[in-house]
Amino acid sequence: MQKIMTSFVFMLVLLLSVNCTKKQEVLAQTDETITFDMEPLELNMGQKWVVTFEMKPYLLESESLVDEFIINQSTDYKELVSQLRERKSDLVSNCNMQCRGHDELHKWLVPYIYLMEELADSEDPKKSKQIVSELKRAFEIYHLHFQ
Repeated sequence: MQKIMTSFVFMLVLLLSVNCTKKQEVLAQTDETITFDMEPLELNMGQKWVVTFEMKPYLLESESLVDEFIINQSTDYKELVSQLRERKSDLVSNCNMQCRGHDELHKWLVPYIYLMEELADSEDPKKSKQIVSELKRAFEIYHLHFQ
């Protein structure tokens, strides 16, 4: 049931982004590593895109969860995924960005969600730790393009 729900939410995110027409390279993956990789993000005439008030808290909370997980050297990856999924669901249900800003955020969000799902499926602590590092890197990229 959990897999079905996850698939449904993932498909919902994809359907909400009908404007995206370019093929996306979601993640670069080899046998041992998974890295956050995406279509290049563009700025809004040299400025960061503004994320709406309704959406921003869920992104910031997700980032805090990842940061705290790393700082505390936690190893309960399944709990982290559970908490990140909750924030992602809230983010998607409160999505009210439009036009180009929405499209740029979507280019960031799809590989981020994919990383979360890779973490959920991972049974290897070494791989899981590496995925958490990539989630951290994803938020660093987010802050370069969004405010």
